[in-house]
Amino acid sequence: MCVLHALKEAYQRLTTHTTQTLSMGFGLLWAVFIWMLLLAVGNGFHNGVSEVFAKYGAKTITIRRGSSAGGHYPIPAAIAANLSQSFHTIQHSSPILQSKHPISYATQKVTAPILGCAPCYAVLANLPIQEGRFFTPRDERVGHNICILGINMKEKLFGHAAAIGQYIFLRDIGLQVVGVLDTLEASLYGESNAILLPHSLFKAIFPQRSHDVDAIRLTLVPTAREAVVEKQLRAYFARHLHFDVNDTQALGLFSIAKHADRFHKLFNNIAIFNTIIGICLLITGMVGMSNMMLVTIQERRNEMAIRNVLGSRSIDIMSMIVCEVVMVTLVAGIIGFGGGFALIQLFNRWVVPLCKTYYLSTLTFPPEYMLSGLGLIMVTSCVAGMLPAMRALQIKPIEALGNK
Repeated sequence: MCVLHALKEAYQRLTTHTTQTLSMGFGLLWAVFIWMLLLAVGNGFHNGVSEVFAKYGAKTITIRRGSSAGGHYPIPAAIAANLSQSFHTIQHSSPILQSKHPISYATQKVTAPILGCAPCYAVLANLPIQEGRFFTPRDERVGHNICILGINMKEKLFGHAAAIGQYIFLRDIGLQVVGVLDTLEASLYGESNAILLPHSLFKAIFPQRSHDVDAIRLTLVPTAREAVVEKQLRAYFARHLHFDVNDTQALGLFSIAKHADRFHKLFNNIAIFNTIIGICLLITGMVGMSNMMLVTIQERRNEMAIRNVLGSRSIDIMSMIVCEVVMVTLVAGIIGFGGGFALIQLFNRWVVPLCKTYYLSTLTFPPEYMLSGLGLIMVTSCVAGMLPAMRALQIKPIEALGNK
């Protein structure tokens, strides 16, 4: 009953002095609001970068030829072709051949990057097909004169006209367009601006470039451990290309997961930093509220003196003061979290779709953070309310009423 009575008196006091109550709660409300936005925006960029790495493919490794003081180490096509047979941990593998050559269609003529790759390259690179299809193993075996156009290359050659079924010319060789790639948000070899050929066709058109490959792109089986496979791959190529296995410049190994982990650690550290800032903002708001309550207690000296004269116990006065602080902080915290959540939803609906190019994705704020924030507010509000309550207990009725 004592607590209920204290809550009732605190409520009457706060509703009577609305302006003072709003001033007390605004600092805390604003601190909660800013903390939510900091964490949500940080998580939004984290989600955006994670989506980009996901589009490169999980457990993806790119192998590039390298050079060091010991010389240049090109990757022979024969080694690249047999790599999947040598490692049971490799799920898909595609040698990549590159060249640049003029391409013509009707009156249009452009110099385009040419990529030679395997049929599994669409899966390896997560290439979206806007229209048509990608290569098939049969296309690779038979050697059909077909090609895939990147979306930007299609617009340069055909504009808004249909490209599927049409022939473009590389030298005097006609290549039928069987597919057009959709817009790519992430790519390693600029496929949007390139023309993709089956590996066998590329070697037939550019025999001088068919002995070595520019790179190998591969994905591992889900159970494979990337760090172990990387060591095995480096030892394998060191043995066949005759370079020191400890020479990291002789062979380029680019692991998507390894680089993604670095970004994850960076964003996790940013989240920790934002949380520390949020806690400091909350503590600052609570200190400000405690100071305002001290001033309020000084203004209510006569009220406290009369309560003492009328027989109010110390616990009653202390409970009333603490309840006032707790009620203000709790309401301010709930409004702050509610306002922050509403603004996050508005951002996700209207702002995030416009910022995809800046790697901003869905803004999120974990529910456990909200519960922890409310718990922290409740604890700190009790602590912040103790000092004003103790100050109120020190007021002597004779001095307070005598000064009046």
